[in-house]
Amino acid sequence: MKSALNGVLQFSISDGWVGEVDWSDKGWVLPELDINQQLYDIIEREIVPAFYTHSKQGIPEQWIARMRKTMETEKAFRQRVCVGQLKAKRKFCRDFCFTTKTIRNLKTE
Repeated sequence: MKSALNGVLQFSISDGWVGEVDWSDKGWVLPELDINQQLYDIIEREIVPAFYTHSKQGIPEQWIARMRKTMETEKAFRQRVCVGQLKAKRKFCRDFCFTTKTIRNLKTE
């Protein structure tokens, strides 16, 4: 996901975290069947035209739109992870503080 910070478009096999994202407007995922042929088909029919088709101003608009969507997805993913980590830290702190207070309140014989 670090490359997504810079708008790098993904072209990956369907494994790991790839299944957590809808790639239809952000990048490409190789289908599991007939990978060799699909690799060249996707490059030829989708990736190359997206990169080399430019507007009258010379801008590859489809490519840039995908880059922006990739960066938005990464930001949303990062925020979700950070919120999850924050909740876990709060729970840890709450549990740790409770345990520390309990230990302080124990009377030794």
